[in-house]
Amino acid sequence: KLQPYEHDIRVPFFIRGPGIPPSSAFSFVASVVDIAPTLLSLAGAKSASLEDMDGRSFSDLLFSYGAPPQKEKEVAWTDKVMLEYWSLENVTRYGHYIDLPNNTFIGVRLLNETHNFLYVEFYSTDNITAFKSPLEYELFDISEDPYQMHNLYGTSKESKKLVHELHDYLHWQVTCKGQHQCL
Repeated sequence: KLQPYEHDIRVPFFIRGPGIPPSSAFSFVASVVDIAPTLLSLAGAKSASLEDMDGRSFSDLLFSYGAPPQKEKEVAWTDKVMLEYWSLENVTRYGHYIDLPNNTFIGVRLLNETHNFLYVEFYSTDNITAFKSPLEYELFDISEDPYQMHNLYGTSKESKKLVHELHDYLHWQVTCKGQHQCL
């Protein structure tokens, strides 16, 4: 999982337990940082003990599956998830580079009823201080370009307002700590 693209970031998550309907699913975005709070919440942990975690429990979503649509809307959830990867530097396997210093990135995946975007900023591990001066930007409309082949950043199809919103969200997420700041 070295890249920000759909084939790397989409990972199925299976969970089974009392009250969770068989074959249930939800379409909200969630991340690896949401797994620990979810499992702790399902185990009965007090919400105060989860507040220092960056992630958020999605256990309510597991139990609201199959309910009338208005019930699903009552579960407040985000439509954005942060992506982050720190390069391992010059790594070779079988005689080929699999990672390079310029493969450090932060990104945000936006998925809701009207938007389906991936925005990424790439950095070099040589110049990572406070995530300033990205080497490369990428913006993909996944609904129109599911294989992320056409970078919209810097083109006439780019929405400057959307890029600004995603950039600000991303840099806020990089510095926040705990649920009281990050959600």
